[in-house]
Amino acid sequence: MAMTLAGLFDTIETVIPTCQKWTKGAHARSKHGSHVRADAPNACSVCLNTAFRRAFVMDGGLEHSHLTLIRDKAWEILNDTIMEMFPTRTEGRTKDDPQGCVIAFNDHPDTTFDDVRAVVHQSKANAYAIRRVQH
Repeated sequence: MAMTLAGLFDTIETVIPTCQKWTKGAHARSKHGSHVRADAPNACSVCLNTAFRRAFVMDGGLEHSHLTLIRDKAWEILNDTIMEMFPTRTEGRTKDDPQGCVIAFNDHPDTTFDDVRAVVHQSKANAYAIRRVQH
């Protein structure tokens, strides 16, 4: 299946479908709440940044150069959506640091799982809107 911008955000939703699968303050945690590497087999919950990376790998990874363009555009969409919806939760990060923006938003004390879901959902809508403009 070909990777699409909107499809990538669908996959992020499957990586963190519930608040139990999402975490903040670490890339990933074990079922006991310990910090673990994002790629650790015992990682049971992940942050939004890690969910993005996992979704990209699940949807095809870097096998083709055009996928790099999709990944970069998806980072841009996610970053822009966070900055539009929650501008005070990015700790001064800019478009030049999209991963830093995502991490700052994810780990902000006020950010909830519902906020993360809202950002992913709106990012998917924004990806669909870009697709409609391009066709």
